[in-house]
Amino acid sequence: MKCLSSFCAGVIVAGLLVLSDCSLALAAPQLGYRVARAIAGPMDLMPARKGPSLFANRQQVPAGEAVTASQPNPAPQAQETQSTVASHFADNYDVEDNCDVLTCGPSERFWLRADYLMWWTSGTQLPALVTDGLLETPGTNVLYGDGLVGTEGRSGYRTTIGMWLGSCKNWGLELDYLDLGQQESRYSASSMGDIVLLRPFNDLLSNRQSAYAVAGPTGLAGTVSVDAREYFQSAGALLTRNILGGACCAGLCEDECDVALSPRVDLLMGFRYYNLNDSVSIRQSTLAVDTNDLFQLDDSFRARNEFYGSEVGFRTRFQRCRWSLEFLTKVAVGNTHETVTINGASLYTPAQGASQPFDAGLLAVGSNSRTYQRDVFTMIPQLGVELGYEVSCHWRAFVGYNLLYWGAVRRAADQIDLNIDMRNVPLSNDYDPTAAIGYPAYLDRSGAFWAQGVNVGTEFRF
Repeated sequence: MKCLSSFCAGVIVAGLLVLSDCSLALAAPQLGYRVARAIAGPMDLMPARKGPSLFANRQQVPAGEAVTASQPNPAPQAQETQSTVASHFADNYDVEDNCDVLTCGPSERFWLRADYLMWWTSGTQLPALVTDGLLETPGTNVLYGDGLVGTEGRSGYRTTIGMWLGSCKNWGLELDYLDLGQQESRYSASSMGDIVLLRPFNDLLSNRQSAYAVAGPTGLAGTVSVDAREYFQSAGALLTRNILGGACCAGLCEDECDVALSPRVDLLMGFRYYNLNDSVSIRQSTLAVDTNDLFQLDDSFRARNEFYGSEVGFRTRFQRCRWSLEFLTKVAVGNTHETVTINGASLYTPAQGASQPFDAGLLAVGSNSRTYQRDVFTMIPQLGVELGYEVSCHWRAFVGYNLLYWGAVRRAADQIDLNIDMRNVPLSNDYDPTAAIGYPAYLDRSGAFWAQGVNVGTEFRF
């Protein structure tokens, strides 16, 4: 996190240094255009036609006759000057006579953008799931869990396509899709009895710490595995409205340029969709060496958060010749539909006889195994900064940083309850669901999710 904050600060400083050489007090294109219109008068701002020759009114005097001095007609020269000045702004600044507000924007109508993402997320907080002893016993080691997993950086991508809706380039439409990919954290351990593998819990019948044995020197051999996954994606459709300044002006495609612009500010408004899925699965297989009986247990916790809402924000770009510095501030407001599904299963296969299946495991049993849903009003802010460089008139390269915060989500690991009434567990000596109380229970916990990272990419305009 500290490293990423330093990178973000570096991007901002680099952009400001690029822009510092140029004074924002230079004449803006809007002013130049209005000056040109004042000079040209009622003339249209069209490319200048070649005017009459300054010698068009020169008299042809026959030989031998006296030459009479006359003043040249200044009208053609004045008209040519007016038209040339007007033409300069019309050609270089992409102006439109039929626009209510002068737009200094790119001449291209469409743009395509592709970003490579290297992002980090808040991860998943797991309880202690596998140990080599009781949690209250000194010297016990937590082999998996009791901490954050899935915090490593992961690759993803973002694609954007957009177009201007009119020749004035004040209104635009932009579609984007982001896929951060799946983050997976796996753990697996096996023992033939020489290594102790336990699944810790709080036994409500005895009111003390206990554990369900996977393998150990008591004649048990087994395997336990834990799989924690997370997946995040986003999609949006936004209208853009230019409310201040222009996007680019003359000199962007030239090697020499000393043009600095006031910032271009675009208002963003539209629809936003976010999807966050995560799951935790625990699987156990234990063999009683003496009797050759096999015990298998599966516990599955899955959470899905889907956000549907409106999004509004601002995109501010400072342009200096080929360099640009862009700031993004957005907030999405809407509804998050949360779904949590808990399932458990177990299978007892004796050495002699048929297998016996059950719809309950150890942490997912009849007291909490079902699907839970709810809807929550949510606000999701997003911040971004980006430094860009115009490689050519149609291509732009950029590097940036983004931060997103989702404050109300259901996480699968947050719903794991380690308080267990063993009368709810089929593969236990105390199994009696008619006398059991409702533990493990559905915890109904909410958490927060954030995602941040760097992006590198290119933009093509045509």
